[in-house]
Amino acid sequence: MAGATVLDKTVGRAAALLCIYAKVDLVLTPLISKAAVEALEESGLLFLALEKVELIVNARGTSPCPMEKKAMGKSPDQFYESLAKKPHHKPVDRANPEC
Repeated sequence: MAGATVLDKTVGRAAALLCIYAKVDLVLTPLISKAAVEALEESGLLFLALEKVELIVNARGTSPCPMEKKAMGKSPDQFYESLAKKPHHKPVDRANPEC
């Protein structure tokens, strides 16, 4: 994905780390988290966002999105490796979505 432009509805730290890892050129989003901004700015990756929020939360607004939890404290390489090690998807419970 090197050189790509990524457009995403919501960009949290997890998405930001993957964009950095993939060496994309530009991230465009209407909504970005503070942690994503910090990661993107530190890496020098260009981005444009309309609104910045403190944290990307689950659908109920009760806790951080599971992918955000997994991304916290990790570098782009560490985060990618954590995803590559084992399946991270579990069946989606449509009645009780997490993120």
